[in-house]
Amino acid sequence: MSDEPPKKHSSHHPPPPPSLSSLPEEIVLRCLAFVPRSYRLSLSWVSKELRSLLRSPELNGLRPDKNSLYVCFLNKYNDPTTVHWFTLRPNEETTTTEYVLVPNPTPFPPHKYGSNKRFHEEIQVEVFDPKSGTWELAGVENVRKTLRCGASVDRKVYMVESEETGVYNPRGCERERMVNERLSSERGRKEALDDTVCRACVVEDVLFAFFVRSGVMWFNTKFNAWSSLVGPDGKELFISRADAMSEYDDDGRLAVLYMLGENEVDETFTKSVGCMLVKLDRAGEKICGTIDWSGVVGAVPYWFSFLHCFTCL
Repeated sequence: MSDEPPKKHSSHHPPPPPSLSSLPEEIVLRCLAFVPRSYRLSLSWVSKELRSLLRSPELNGLRPDKNSLYVCFLNKYNDPTTVHWFTLRPNEETTTTEYVLVPNPTPFPPHKYGSNKRFHEEIQVEVFDPKSGTWELAGVENVRKTLRCGASVDRKVYMVESEETGVYNPRGCERERMVNERLSSERGRKEALDDTVCRACVVEDVLFAFFVRSGVMWFNTKFNAWSSLVGPDGKELFISRADAMSEYDDDGRLAVLYMLGENEVDETFTKSVGCMLVKLDRAGEKICGTIDWSGVVGAVPYWFSFLHCFTCL
């Protein structure tokens, strides 16, 4: 037996690791500036402190790249050689926060990706490099004639149609099709979603789509079903119009654009373009939407219609 006395066990617990609040706010903001935007919505769920920092103007000032929302219009004759590109940006001439559509001089091609036809057999994909301002052909794919909207989420391609949602994993060459269903907030179960989809986009790795009767909804990958947005009052946030929509900025806001009534000035007819910026926040299994800003961002000739809308982050 050893003559060494038994070691005394300390009753003191090791000190907890330093928390985020123990660091100077300037250091925390500089760290958050390097967090990929796809993780920012998840981080906002952690605490109110993080959510506040992620949405602070100081953090936006540390992000080197400014985001741009590009909007493309087509004339009523459906001629792809007469498209017109605009950029949505803050209006520097006003003291309050306002937004305006500015003509974009960048030599965009006559089309972005896909086809402007509602029913098509062939889609051509081009990739835009915002740094060089150039486009490159990515490929051509033959698809069956149907009205569909596509978007990429978490390295998977989602194709939303009126009756089903398809998921394609290009890495594993796996394809899955699911009948469109909606998650009822009242009954807590899935129900058939008999509605027509018009457009889709991705915000912070969440798929959103606009349906004719149901408005803007988001796809819950946990239940493989569509869910409605919830407003600040806890009730359903119904967005009735969306002629184009896209993610707008690093804050994870959803930009919804739509045409308003016609105007006549000196025998020239124009249509006003309305815009709504919706702030999105997670709350358990729900996504809360708050209309951050809404107003008129410009006017276009009467024969213009939306063709494409996308952002470069």
